[in-house]
Amino acid sequence: MAISSYIGPEGQTAGGTGSGLAGRFLIAMPQLDGGAFAQSLVLVCSHDEEHAFGVVVNKPISGLYMADIVSEMSITPSPSALTRAVHFGGPVDMQRGALLHSLDWRTEETLIVAPGIGMTATRPALVAVNEEEGPRDAVLFMGHAAWGPGQLDAEIKSNAWLDADGAPSLIFGDDPEGAWDEALHSIGASGALLSAIAMPPGDPLPN
Repeated sequence: MAISSYIGPEGQTAGGTGSGLAGRFLIAMPQLDGGAFAQSLVLVCSHDEEHAFGVVVNKPISGLYMADIVSEMSITPSPSALTRAVHFGGPVDMQRGALLHSLDWRTEETLIVAPGIGMTATRPALVAVNEEEGPRDAVLFMGHAAWGPGQLDAEIKSNAWLDADGAPSLIFGDDPEGAWDEALHSIGASGALLSAIAMPPGDPLPN
C-alpha cells in the first residue's frame, strides 16, 4: 500500500479545475444498494465536464488500522495508530491512500477540498498523524470514487444520488457509520423517504 497524491482522469488532482459539485456531499439512494456505494456518503473533491472524483467518508474497513498501513511503510506505529481505523474511500485504486483532515494543520501539498477539510497524500503527513503532531482531526482513506465525462451528472439525474451541503463532522465525527443518516436528516429526509421516491430498479449503474 502507498500514500501518494490522487490523480483523477485527465491527470487532474483533487480540487482541480471546474466547480460543479466539488466540496459537496453525495448521499447514495436505495437503487445503489447491493454495490460498493450502498448507503454511502461521498465527499466530492473535484467535478467538471470531463471527470468527477470523490471519497466515501462513512465506511471504516473492519479490522484494518493505521498501524497496519504505517508498518508496511516501515514507520513505527504509535499507540493511537493501533485503534485509528482506516476507511474505504472507494473502489478505484484501493492500494493508494490519502488523509482527509482539518485545516489547523497543512502543508504546501495540502489540497483544500471543502470548507474546513483538506486532503494530503504524503508520507510526512502520515508520519505527523501517526505521531499525533499533525491536524486535530484526520482520517486515512484507501481508494476513491471516480466518474467519467458526464457520468456523475447522469447518475444524479437518474436519482442515484442526492447532493447536499455538509460539515466536517460528517467525516471526523465519532460515528462514521451514522453519517449517511445524519446527512439525510440535515436535508429533512430519511431512508424511508428515499425508498419511496427512488426510481424502479433498472440496469446497474457503473461504479
